[in-house]
Amino acid sequence: MTSREAIETLTPGLRRYARALTGLGNAADEIVQATLMRTLEEERRWRDDELKMRVYGTLTQLNRQRQRAQAVRRQGEAPLGRGGVGTKPGSRREAISKALDVLATEEREALLLVVLEGFSYQEAAEIIGAPKATLVARLMRARAALAAAQGLDPRSRPNLAVLQRRPDHLRVVK
Repeated sequence: MTSREAIETLTPGLRRYARALTGLGNAADEIVQATLMRTLEEERRWRDDELKMRVYGTLTQLNRQRQRAQAVRRQGEAPLGRGGVGTKPGSRREAISKALDVLATEEREALLLVVLEGFSYQEAAEIIGAPKATLVARLMRARAALAAAQGLDPRSRPNLAVLQRRPDHLRVVK
């Protein structure tokens, strides 16, 4: 498989990640396009085995640059929500989008890379350019913030003994 074919297979995941990061379709598409352009310009310098992590790292960096530029332009204005492309009021997608609004950018990146895109902790740490311990701390804060946003106690864990116990009114029939 050529580098261009490999990049092409990564594009749907990049779009998913960018849309989850930004909450905006146009901004996400622009970041993906800039990522792909930069990747194609630098393709000779990368080995195929590191391409996926490099591409996600580039997209993450471009999103951070976009956010810094927006922050400078909007100094003093109220922050914008993540509107979300195609979200219907009251839908699960809207609830997830609102929950992601609660997270800091670094926490959102960590959560999306591990949970949505399936990277290992080590790979996600390399993508965001931080030690693994920092990534784990960001994941913990993100999960705690999401649990709190849903009204759950993030420290509570289900009691496995209770979950594994059969209800008294059920019995096994052979």
